[in-house]
Amino acid sequence: MAVLSEEIACVINSYESQIHCVDRINGNVTVFGSEGRGPGEFASLSGIGRSRDGHVVAMDIGEDRLTFFSPNGMLVSETRLPQSFSPSLLRGDRLYGFEFVMPDFEKEFEPSYVPMEV
Repeated sequence: MAVLSEEIACVINSYESQIHCVDRINGNVTVFGSEGRGPGEFASLSGIGRSRDGHVVAMDIGEDRLTFFSPNGMLVSETRLPQSFSPSLLRGDRLYGFEFVMPDFEKEFEPSYVPMEV
C-alpha cells in the first residue's frame, strides 16, 4: 500500500496487474496499469510506494523497472534497474534488494544489500 496524501491511498491488484487509488473524500477509485511489457504495463507487479514528489512508484520485477505515475494514473516516467540488481522491497521512496556480481575468486561470494532512492 502507498499513502500518497491524507486523501489518497493506493494498493496493487497483482493478479490483474493493476493499481487502485482511492480518494477517501469523494470515494472515487482510479484504476490503472495492465499486464504487458510496454509503457505503463507490468510483467510482474510486485509492490508500490510513494516518491518524494507524490507520485505512485510501481515495482515490476518481471521487467526490472520502476514506473512512476501521477495519482490520477498518468504515466510520468520509467526507470530500468541494473540487470545484476534483484529488487525485494519498495518502502516509501527507497528500493531494497540484492546486487549479484561475479565473485573475486580469492574471496567468498557475498551479495550486498543495496538501498536505492527513487
